[in-house]
Amino acid sequence: MTKVNQPSLLYDAPQTNPADELESLQKNFNRALEHLNMKVGMLIEKMNKNETETKMLKDTINDLKGKIQEYKIELTKKDSDLVLKEKEISNLKNMVFTLQSQKSSIPDKDGVKNRIKELIARIDTHLESQDDNIK
Repeated sequence: MTKVNQPSLLYDAPQTNPADELESLQKNFNRALEHLNMKVGMLIEKMNKNETETKMLKDTINDLKGKIQEYKIELTKKDSDLVLKEKEISNLKNMVFTLQSQKSSIPDKDGVKNRIKELIARIDTHLESQDDNIK
């Protein structure tokens, strides 16, 4: 059997200088580190932006909650005013019935009727403004 001259795969590769190899690895490491730093900086920037937006949204939510409370208070006040006006109308109607049963004079009846009409008109106006505010 003849010996064939085959190069060895392990030892025939050109030998590189370990210092050059180390320098190349350091450059690659530095590039990767710079890239990582850039990405981390971008993430920090996004995080800060999100924190700012979150704070703004929380402030807006708090403002809206305050407005809702104001509207609820206003609505409660309007409702109590409405109840008082309805009670006044009821009292005036009772007065009209009493006057009718007593056969009172026509001017008194007309005055009471006018007052009732005026109160009904005020209630209608109030209810219309309520509807406009709700819409």
